[in-house]
Amino acid sequence: MIAFLNEFVSSSTQEGTKQDLPWWVWLLIAVLSLIALGLGFWGLLGAGTSRKNDYQKNKETKNIKLNTLIKKESISIKDLEKHSEQIEGIYAIFIGNSLNIKEYFLPIYFGYSNDVIKTFKDFSNKLIEQSDDEIVKKIKDYIIDQELTIDQIKFIIVEKNNKENLDQYISEYNSQKRGFN
Repeated sequence: MIAFLNEFVSSSTQEGTKQDLPWWVWLLIAVLSLIALGLGFWGLLGAGTSRKNDYQKNKETKNIKLNTLIKKESISIKDLEKHSEQIEGIYAIFIGNSLNIKEYFLPIYFGYSNDVIKTFKDFSNKLIEQSDDEIVKKIKDYIIDQELTIDQIKFIIVEKNNKENLDQYISEYNSQKRGFN
């Protein structure tokens, strides 16, 4: 680059005379180049740190949402007989006491039903009996693998009278890949 500048300056001067750039011009070019490199490197590091912080905040937000969902009023298999009302809406079947978004597999299933309580009762009956239902088989296998009990299954009514948000819940918690959906 320096040779190019020398050649450029030499060719742009008068015929027959050759002038070099003064030392202070070279010093100015070197200092400005170092400042530009430093700013570029600083921007590169800042972008990586910012992205990492955003990713971490996003994970924490999902973990809070997930734990808030789990802490909603849940119905256990033992308490199903106490409920007889007909509720239409989105429900979740969750296994365990807590969830950690950092774990790959989240033991949760989202669904929609015109009668959520009846769906919960049918599901609990299928769990006790031998059923060919794919979701019931997956949940039974998970309970056996994790050495859990059927009493640790919780039924949660996520939203009443709303079917549109079912796909949103499935994609938000990625339960199609990381759960039972």
